[in-house]
Amino acid sequence: MVNSANMRYRDASNPGVRLLLTGVEKAENEYYVVTPQGDDGYLFDDGTIPKFRMHAVRQKMAYGEPDVVYLMSGRNVFTFYQGKVTDAGLGIGYVCGVCTEYYVALGEDIPGLFNGMHTFTHEIAHLLGAKHDGDGPNVDMPGHPGAKNCSWNLGHIMSYINKGPSHHRFSWCTLQQIRYVLSRAGERCWKILSQGTSVYNVYPGMEVSFRKFCSVLPYDKENSTFDHATVNQTNCRVRCHFYKTHSYRGFYGMESFKMKYHYDEDALDYMPCGPYHVCIQGICQVKPLNITQPTDWQQYPGPHKPADVTDTSTPRTTTTTRRNGRHRPTFQYKFPWRHRV
Repeated sequence: MVNSANMRYRDASNPGVRLLLTGVEKAENEYYVVTPQGDDGYLFDDGTIPKFRMHAVRQKMAYGEPDVVYLMSGRNVFTFYQGKVTDAGLGIGYVCGVCTEYYVALGEDIPGLFNGMHTFTHEIAHLLGAKHDGDGPNVDMPGHPGAKNCSWNLGHIMSYINKGPSHHRFSWCTLQQIRYVLSRAGERCWKILSQGTSVYNVYPGMEVSFRKFCSVLPYDKENSTFDHATVNQTNCRVRCHFYKTHSYRGFYGMESFKMKYHYDEDALDYMPCGPYHVCIQGICQVKPLNITQPTDWQQYPGPHKPADVTDTSTPRTTTTTRRNGRHRPTFQYKFPWRHRV
């Protein structure tokens, strides 16, 4: 996941940005997580982030004094939006929190699927000083450039709009804000205090099969059967095909028909999109020669025609990340008196 995020941070310069994993903690007692009474599967973002911040501040020396700390949770993040509770939340982080006592963020990720990579990249950018595209400067930091000059509708990483490859890159406003905040933080923040842990030439798409990638998308998982996956080579969207079998009493006794439907989702970095091609930052391109795939690496499932995209200096300001609408399946009915399947 860090490798995928670093591909997106390569565009940052003066100073450059490279995320380095310096430690992992699997807490036995997450006392800082705020959940609904009787339901441990959810996490309240606004309630959790200040408590997690205090935990991280107390543990900063034990953690090796990192620049940022990120809480990656398998729980479903919920938030308040327009006065209502919604589970469309994805993450939250303190803007300009890097190298301060507000150096924390959190986000969703289903273990083993790396589907929280985009949220991770987005929330770390908040910590590094970036506001959402289209927003003004951070009023708590004099001189902060803000992102007013970059349209939200262009669909870069700091927007919820997904128009394809641009959703895998930072706008120039984001890069300008990161440059300003890190330059202002100075050498104290730039100094590398740990060797960290790096895994080279391994990316999420190498580790997750299409079946596993698709498995979390249906609402009704128990009654949904995975059929196959295809990849749109124009925008690196994976189309996950499913079906449900329905039975009914017909003229000749019990008969059945299949209701087919699909979900579209962005491919992970290095998922195959054609013979000797992989998806990198939303673009299907020739697989780099210096990357070695695992011996059991999945095969390219085949393309499909382009389809409609279904649409995800006291830094006390937090910014919540929300899904831009839930996944909605596209249905195709196959009735037995029309087509036998």
